[in-house]
Amino acid sequence: MAPLAVSRRLGHASLQTTSEIYGGLMPSVEEAAVSAITVAMGGDSSRVVSVEEAVPVVIPVRREPSHGAFATGTEEAAYWCGWFAVAGRWDASRVTVEFAERDRGHLARFNVFAGLVSPNDPAAGYVGVRGFGRLLRLTISSARMADDLELSTGGRLMDDRHFWRGVVDGAGWAGLVNGAPRLQVIGSLKLVNGLIYFLKRNGVMVFAQPRPIKLQYRVQLSGRTATAAADVLYRQSSSSLSRRRVVVDEWLERAR
Repeated sequence: MAPLAVSRRLGHASLQTTSEIYGGLMPSVEEAAVSAITVAMGGDSSRVVSVEEAVPVVIPVRREPSHGAFATGTEEAAYWCGWFAVAGRWDASRVTVEFAERDRGHLARFNVFAGLVSPNDPAAGYVGVRGFGRLLRLTISSARMADDLELSTGGRLMDDRHFWRGVVDGAGWAGLVNGAPRLQVIGSLKLVNGLIYFLKRNGVMVFAQPRPIKLQYRVQLSGRTATAAADVLYRQSSSSLSRRRVVVDEWLERAR
């Protein structure tokens, strides 16, 4: 589909308007996104052009968000509060969250949690999302969400492993270094110390200390300590980043 055709379909007065609004988006979009956009605009998905020919378009949010989603007391609510603590921000009237482009499927899950889309919406990972290089960003206008995040990240969930799993998924890394498990988390000094204290209270022998890295701090757990931390955070849980979960499950299987 030609850029001008997309501009006309969106109802913009000129191609310049379309460029200004969507010019910052990533240069490529998966076929599923193009198909979803076409369906959302009343077109025939069987006639979608190739990704190379398509112009990426933000699908507008079509549903009112679940403003009280962060205060439901569920595992998923605690998990997303943890994610926001390291990969989000908020002010008095709106909340913004970021994901890596490769985690678009996880963003889709958040959109369902936030009530922006239905669970089976094929455009769940694209609704309301803007791309900035390899970064995806979503902003929701909701004073209630902002208030609940302020309360939750300020201390209410410091003893909740689902919250800390969200922190690790949002700003962590897990892999093997010289054949041994390595878990790394970056955040504010308060947040990194909070994770260490939580793990210690749950029987994990953590001797590593936070180390400054630019304006934040990093803690690295290795070997059996990393595996023990992963066991505390990820065992019998349903909310997690899929690619992180694959790594952790391999660790836990090896430790049996």
